[in-house]
Amino acid sequence: MAKEQNKYITFINMVNANKKKGGTFISVTVGGLISKFCVRDANGKKVIAARMPIQNRAKYINTMLNTNFSENSEDAIWVNVTFWEERADRFEKMLAKCDNPDKIRVVLVGSISAKKYQKKDNSGEGIAVTLSVSDWMLLSVPENAKKGTAIEGSANTSEPLNSGNAQECDFAEDIDDSDDGFFNFDGTEDDLPF
Repeated sequence: MAKEQNKYITFINMVNANKKKGGTFISVTVGGLISKFCVRDANGKKVIAARMPIQNRAKYINTMLNTNFSENSEDAIWVNVTFWEERADRFEKMLAKCDNPDKIRVVLVGSISAKKYQKKDNSGEGIAVTLSVSDWMLLSVPENAKKGTAIEGSANTSEPLNSGNAQECDFAEDIDDSDDGFFNFDGTEDDLPF
């Protein structure tokens, strides 16, 4: 019997934006399911990482990010989603209020980038797509979500997040930990083109 292909319902909108201090970035709004939450420290900064599948949008992603994902494939493009520092704290508290589900449906706003990396098995290069989140809106917790499994040792317990209880990031090497990757949508500096 053939394995049934998962279908991921996702919307995505990307625009090129300019920073006041020069340079550009790609602003993105994306909605869908995120899962595989983990907590880590990146250069002394707290980060919560998750994964989001995006399906049937390869042509759009290739055009905006100058990547070469197969446009004929039903396979999902897995995006690394990162919440940095204060946003990580807020996101963690939201997960705790939802009883730490293992997956949630959200709309995310942030900046997106793609970088090549060498695969662990030395089978060639891969492309890591990373979304650094500036804001989000919880849409729902799916009925089949497992409660209490998102981030063990999270805000609703007395254990610190970076104890051995937090889930391991098996995709952590794909995450750019040089900085939060986000360009001041906090209102501290108006980088929006309007």
